[in-house]
Amino acid sequence: MVGKDLLFLLLLALSLVLGLLCWRFDRRLARARGENARLARELAEARRLLEAAAALPEPPAPAPVKGSEAFSLNLDQANLRLRLQASGKGGEIPEKYRLVGAMARRGLSAEDIAEVLKISPGETEQLLRLAQVSKKG
Repeated sequence: MVGKDLLFLLLLALSLVLGLLCWRFDRRLARARGENARLARELAEARRLLEAAAALPEPPAPAPVKGSEAFSLNLDQANLRLRLQASGKGGEIPEKYRLVGAMARRGLSAEDIAEVLKISPGETEQLLRLAQVSKKG
């Protein structure tokens, strides 16, 4: 009789533990689904922005420059390059590079990022490496 009661209590305790584990797993699963839905919305928004940016018309090509105008233009470009090097800043980071870093921080793979941004996987890998190096520096 005592053996049956002990066995019953042991099975009851195991059932309670299993029920608790299932409940915790269900909560984690619900949180993961919510996070997945949020990331899917962000991805859709990023795709929409990229498609809108891709639909913008290309700017017209500048007219060819000759003679002293070409020299003046080259001199201006050289001065600008020197000022940027002296300041230690390369200017604003292009949006594409910021998006690559943001998507990588969200856990997207290089292939997924390449598909969303419509760039090659090799370029994506290179941008991810550059982002890692810039964090270390």
